[in-house]
Amino acid sequence: MINTIRKIIPYWFALTIALACFSIQAGNSISTETHLQPNISNAIMTSITPARSTQTSNEINRAKDDDLSTSPTGMNMLEIPNKSLTDKNDYRLITLPNHLKVLLVSDPQAERFSASLAVNVGSFQDPDNQQGLAHFLEHMLFLGTEKYPEPGDYQSYINHHGGSNNAYTSTDTTNFYFDIKPSAYEGALDRFAQFFTTPLFSESLTQREKNAVDSEYKAKLKDESRRNNQAFKTLLNPKHPYSRFTVGNLETLKDRPEASLRKQLLTLYNEHYFSENMALVLVTNLSHQDMATLAKQYFSDIPSKQTPTKQHYPTLMKTNQPQLQFVQSLIDSNTLSFQYQIDAQENHYKTRPTRYLSYILGNENEGSLYASLKADGLINSLSAGVSPDYGNNAFFTVTAHLTNSGLTNIDTVAKRIFATIGLLQSTPINPMYQLEGVQLSQLMYNNQNYTAPQNLARTLSAKLLKIPAIDILSSFRIEKTADNKQVRQLLKQLDTKHLLVQVATNKAFPKHWAKQKPTWQTEPWYQSTYSNNEFSSAFLDFINLSVKNTHVTLPEKNRFIPEHLDLITEKDTTPNIVFHQQGFTFWHKSDPSFGKPTAMNFIAIRFNHAADSPKTPY
Repeated sequence: MINTIRKIIPYWFALTIALACFSIQAGNSISTETHLQPNISNAIMTSITPARSTQTSNEINRAKDDDLSTSPTGMNMLEIPNKSLTDKNDYRLITLPNHLKVLLVSDPQAERFSASLAVNVGSFQDPDNQQGLAHFLEHMLFLGTEKYPEPGDYQSYINHHGGSNNAYTSTDTTNFYFDIKPSAYEGALDRFAQFFTTPLFSESLTQREKNAVDSEYKAKLKDESRRNNQAFKTLLNPKHPYSRFTVGNLETLKDRPEASLRKQLLTLYNEHYFSENMALVLVTNLSHQDMATLAKQYFSDIPSKQTPTKQHYPTLMKTNQPQLQFVQSLIDSNTLSFQYQIDAQENHYKTRPTRYLSYILGNENEGSLYASLKADGLINSLSAGVSPDYGNNAFFTVTAHLTNSGLTNIDTVAKRIFATIGLLQSTPINPMYQLEGVQLSQLMYNNQNYTAPQNLARTLSAKLLKIPAIDILSSFRIEKTADNKQVRQLLKQLDTKHLLVQVATNKAFPKHWAKQKPTWQTEPWYQSTYSNNEFSSAFLDFINLSVKNTHVTLPEKNRFIPEHLDLITEKDTTPNIVFHQQGFTFWHKSDPSFGKPTAMNFIAIRFNHAADSPKTPY
């Protein structure tokens, strides 16, 4: 009897090794508090540089004359350049009379129509004594408007017409979005637009909804990522808003002697919910002119107030603060995280200088840090990357998920990480890695998959708040290599003065890294057990000696990056044998109908007598 095992492996030719994906989807953001009715999720999200209304005018003035057209509404339309080669959409930007920026996406494949409106406000704007207010405000906008006062009318309408809706609140962005059947799109737009003109903020619903937020908060008390992240914040500068609790609960969302909860909601809404502080995206298969008419009809009543001003925050780290943290995990997991405070990076979206660091430190090729640690059975995974901006700073993070052996030999893991960083700091910037990063970025961007309207609208509206509209598409890939001075400046910041270390496990901790014996505390919001400490002199010496005495290498050249991915037109009617030897036959059938450099392999492995007995050792 023959036992056949079939493994289906879809993959990108040559791009399987790629270390980054630049599809227009989730961007580089991870959603935080989300209006899921009733669930929310919390993590790190992108910081937003407030957009000025004059910025759009300047962009239009800089554009070529043939990129501009005038819609029947009398507004200029700016064509957005630099689409992906596989992108069939067309993108136009208009600015409504109230200065609201609107990106119109004509998607010929759209089966459902979508809209997303992003507001430049989030947990960073929470009052000190009412943490979670921005998230709570997001919830309250779903609970009735003057034109549609019934709570849940918006959700009910969308659900009834085959759609879906959601929202999230991050550090400084609140994003509302939906999709729906085309025939019901105008009705959804009408209901949606009322959020931003005439919300009711009913007193009775205000009191009721804070209980819903509290339930969502309690549902995540055992979530490992939330527990570790909130514990990590105890290492940060307490004057920085990123150090705070962001979800909200009954303790933080309540009436205060100086102002009721409803009054605080109204204040936050009036201060931040105005047209110059927003960005709207519509995705349909309608013409741009028709979408412009809809945008003007339903969103021109959003109040226009003033040009938003950029807010300034203190540094993420404070001098003479603990830099080492041990967290007792609730699950069987061992995580080692090194987080370096660096300068803010979002303005460098064209070159992404941090990509040089993350490309090398997260590389899995022969000779890489990953290959070394994996070969010795010390890690399950290794990642490196940059956080969103948090004011003037961001974090560059190297995270290793350790095996039990890796935890036992955590010094070895740390030595190799520090030695690799030291090697990068002491050697010239290698143009090979710079070029590979750009090549992979552009190959992925130009061969991306189709993005559904809701995902596309949600991602683009958030980006439109912080990136000039003319660059909104090209910002999804690296345009050119970073300046060596920028990379060198980043490498200088990867030092112990800017370093925070977190070890999360349910086993033994490297206590010799700590200056003093661990003193355990309970984090007040998620009840994680943690200990903060200063680095021991032995640990600091250990870092310096690692750089000098630990032999490490850098990744070899990536031989799998193609120069191009031009498609062939050959089409086979039947499979052909392209390789054969005893015991192995490889069949191939070419089919260009998918229009992408994609292949699918079917591998069948056959063993004689494999199923003769349940004890057969295969």
